[in-house]
Amino acid sequence: MKQVNEELRESLVELQAQLEQERALRREGDLLLSSVSCLATARDPEAVYSVLVDVLGPLLHFDVAALFLVDEGTLVSMAAEDHPLAGVRLNIDSALQRVLSGKPVAVFDTSKQPAWAAQSPILLSRVRSALHIPIFAGESVAVLVCVHAKKGFFATRHTRIAQRIMPMVSAALLSIQGFQLRLKSEQQNQAATAIATHRDLLERALGSVGAGVGHVTSADLTPLGCTLHEILADWKTPDAWWLHYRNLLSLGNTVRISDTSPTGNRFTHEATLMETTNDDQLLLIADVTRWVLAEQALQNMNTELVVARDTALSANQAKSNFLANMSHELRTPLNAIIGYTDLLTEDAQAHNETETLSYLKQVLQAATQLLSLIEDILDLSKVEAEHINMNMGWIDLDSLLENVRETIALAVKQHGNTLRIIHKMPQRKIWTDQTRLQQVLLNLLSNAAKFTSAGIIDIHITSRREDNGQEQFAFEVRDTGVGIPADRLEDIFQPFSQVDTSSTRRYGGTGLGLTISRSYCELMGGSLTVTSTVNVGSTFTVLLPVTNPSHNDKGTYAKNGQDTEQINDLTAN
Repeated sequence: MKQVNEELRESLVELQAQLEQERALRREGDLLLSSVSCLATARDPEAVYSVLVDVLGPLLHFDVAALFLVDEGTLVSMAAEDHPLAGVRLNIDSALQRVLSGKPVAVFDTSKQPAWAAQSPILLSRVRSALHIPIFAGESVAVLVCVHAKKGFFATRHTRIAQRIMPMVSAALLSIQGFQLRLKSEQQNQAATAIATHRDLLERALGSVGAGVGHVTSADLTPLGCTLHEILADWKTPDAWWLHYRNLLSLGNTVRISDTSPTGNRFTHEATLMETTNDDQLLLIADVTRWVLAEQALQNMNTELVVARDTALSANQAKSNFLANMSHELRTPLNAIIGYTDLLTEDAQAHNETETLSYLKQVLQAATQLLSLIEDILDLSKVEAEHINMNMGWIDLDSLLENVRETIALAVKQHGNTLRIIHKMPQRKIWTDQTRLQQVLLNLLSNAAKFTSAGIIDIHITSRREDNGQEQFAFEVRDTGVGIPADRLEDIFQPFSQVDTSSTRRYGGTGLGLTISRSYCELMGGSLTVTSTVNVGSTFTVLLPVTNPSHNDKGTYAKNGQDTEQINDLTAN
């Protein structure tokens, strides 16, 4: 009885194994059957590849797969850039040659197979075994490569499945090729039929854009309508044009022909030879002579404009160079006038010559204004001529601000304004050109004092950290003056530009100060910007690097390492 039970148990185990095998085969058959249906409806190679991967995935259980094409003795992966097999090239050895002859080949250990062993160690760590499945489409052949990270993963069962799917894929690809050829042929026939049916309409439409159409045979060109006759009027007959140029034409291609006609006129024709039903051919000729001449004229005009621009730039550069080099010659006599006028003024004061003193003060004021104007023009010319030499170095910030305060004090008090210097910085030294920065601040404060009456002018010195992490000094000159319209904020930085012409008459100035100031800021590695509200005031912001960009030295800081605040007031008397 015990022996019978043992035999019965073994039979049940064997039966269970057979049942599992049958179920696996049934699933395999169902997947293959569904693939046949999907492949039959595919209309492009991309769809076939998608179906192939979807079907083989559950059957072969590979990690990834990619399509490889033959290229001069190697198999080249067509996978996208983010695919694990992207960029892989396999030299075609004897094993891969068998694949190309139509036999699936499984590689149990890629490190022992020459084509795979030549790949990078990183790739080989992820690809330990591979299955190569050939795919044929007429004369063309591709290889679907399935890989797995486990060595010896692919077995005979996998190659058997591949052999079953290969004929179906090849048939689907051939069917697609036939479908595409039929579709292309049908589209060509439809186009040809439409041309043949609507020749009169085609002739009128083409004639409106300077093109004509004609029917051709081996030696004859018969125009359809009058437009082609007009285009080929310089030839004795249209046949003469056809016989002379037909060897340049090929079916379906557009050829541009530039030559001299029998009457001596230059021409440019674009000719297209088309095939219609019943092997008839139509020739489309467009006369593009005027367009070509217009293009040449435009090119010549552009060349002339480039020459004119270069000439103007050279002349402007020469002007800038001349003014920059004339700096000494212009300043010397004017300084002499100012100096002698100053001496005469002292003498007039000593002798109590009131009328003479009044005249001398007017001369001195006019000469000083003229010197300021000349210096502005010379500075602008030097910037344009790139003759500015920046003397960069570490400067004391407190000393700079004190010099600025003393210099601008009279202009601030003249209009009843109050100047406040608010210094909230731990750092007392800055890497910059002291002369240029002082000139920028004086220009901004002079404008603020000029356009503000009985108001407040502030200089705020703070630090900022930009989006790129760079720390910068921020000098903000704020006023409570007339303000600037939003649409003129950038115009004020143009040479000789002011908010309106009345400003020049009322407030004076050349409109060069802000142009020069912005140029100086950029030469020092910074920037100059402005925000403003009409009848509220303006804020000009100078941003400069905190440190020398080529060094890590950050200057001298306050001893306690904390922000310090210093406020100086200069109030009108």
